[in-house]
Amino acid sequence: MIVVVGGHTRNIGKTTIVCRIIAETPAIAWTAIKITQFGHNACSEDGDDCDCAPQSSIHPYALDQHLKKDSTDTGRYLHAGAVESWWLRTRQGELAEAMPELRKLLAAHQNIIIESNSILDLLIPDVFVFVKENSNPDFKLSAQRHYRRANLTVQMDTPQIGELVLQQAAGNKK
Repeated sequence: MIVVVGGHTRNIGKTTIVCRIIAETPAIAWTAIKITQFGHNACSEDGDDCDCAPQSSIHPYALDQHLKKDSTDTGRYLHAGAVESWWLRTRQGELAEAMPELRKLLAAHQNIIIESNSILDLLIPDVFVFVKENSNPDFKLSAQRHYRRANLTVQMDTPQIGELVLQQAAGNKK
């Protein structure tokens, strides 16, 4: 099963929703993946300067496994119960460059949850969960391209998101 969690803008709780899905479905051995695109010395996650860019300009992406239960998004996935957590960083608009390596990771794991909108340009998940926050009017271009494809639209207070995801996945397989 591949589940993608996206949303209309930054800082609306996508990571929290991923963590809730993981925590609410403890029987699923989740491999969680955070995708961050960067550009112009600014992280696309929040627009601030950051160190998410791969150190080498020769390689357009970096894919690293995160091993610590810490306060980072990938650490939070582990704390929620993910069996593995990965962070994929690519230059803005160059996610396709990382797809061969990402496809190897997807093939090696049975249940994947990915935090990203842009990945929807390159794969079709079993379930796409779209996080919205009505108080924030910003609507990222990547979200505009895909929000109509959402199987579930949720907010931070949506109850039993994990169960909703499993029900949607089971329904899609019929």
